[in-house]
Amino acid sequence: MEQNIFILIPAYNPDEKLIKLVNELKESGFSHILVIDDGSKAECKPIFKEVENSGCTLVVHEVNKGKGQAIKTGIQSASEIIKESGKEFIGYITADADGQHLTKDIMGVANCMSENKDCLVIGTRNFNEKDIPLRSRFGNKFSSAFFKIVTGVKCTDTQTGLRGIPYILTNLALEEDGSRYEYEMNFLMDAVKFTKMISIPITVIYENNNEGSHFRPIRDSLRIYGRFLKYISCSLISCACDLIFFHLISLFFDTKELAATSAIFISTAIARVLSGTINFTLNKLWCFKNNRKSVKQVIKYMTVFFSNMILSASFVRLLTFIPVPRLLIKCIVDTILFFVSYRLQQNWVFRKKL
Repeated sequence: MEQNIFILIPAYNPDEKLIKLVNELKESGFSHILVIDDGSKAECKPIFKEVENSGCTLVVHEVNKGKGQAIKTGIQSASEIIKESGKEFIGYITADADGQHLTKDIMGVANCMSENKDCLVIGTRNFNEKDIPLRSRFGNKFSSAFFKIVTGVKCTDTQTGLRGIPYILTNLALEEDGSRYEYEMNFLMDAVKFTKMISIPITVIYENNNEGSHFRPIRDSLRIYGRFLKYISCSLISCACDLIFFHLISLFFDTKELAATSAIFISTAIARVLSGTINFTLNKLWCFKNNRKSVKQVIKYMTVFFSNMILSASFVRLLTFIPVPRLLIKCIVDTILFFVSYRLQQNWVFRKKL
């Protein structure tokens, strides 16, 4: 077994399963293991002490900061150790501390990384097995479909915690948005823009219907899909601004000697430019959190913006032969373009750099 992969284990209030996992990893030849205590309760200190005494590196968060931040802390600490060693490492493997990931599956990810050094490797569970909790089955099916729509890449297990992250994605992993469960989805969506993703099957382990999970269905689901929900919010805010600007500008031109058609056209154009500027700013700084100053981003955004307008009008006109209300056709067309626009803005306009 090559000794150039760091095993990262974020842990929050773990039990003896963490000790068992670490010992098995040691016995299997893994010598670089880093455990992150993410603000666990005092009763867990003996467990972390034993883990540290076994030769693992232990990093401690004094308060709980979330799984995403724990992974970032682990990658930051591991990358510093790698730089100091002067050795060449393939990357990092993240594994859960609750016993869901078997040592043989972690080894499988490591072997795959050794053969595909610049690829993202994820351990994929089979959610069609009968013992899978309904909540987990539904959540995974939904997130996989969402992932396919917004990235164009098929991933049958977007929520797996067993991942092999190549060293080339270190900066991306450290700068990724999110500190809790949303981090893993955000990173996955951005990582597939830069490297190939390889999925390998792993064993599914759910004890007591997964009651030991720290995942909070409603709150954490909102976090996971937070970027897209922000995108929707930005669109709604921009739409409201467009209507307000149009109304105010129309009132201004009502006092001028200007033809009604000209007044409507000018009001629409000015309102659309102003609302588009607001939408660009919100998407850039709040939704996609891309702080790079770039004229290219403006040009790309304008390309998507005006293309959507043209395509919307064109498709509605082409589909008027269908015997349904035109408004319904427009709603369907604009909904499809809405997802297309999201994908273009995420993967092209505000694309992150390594």
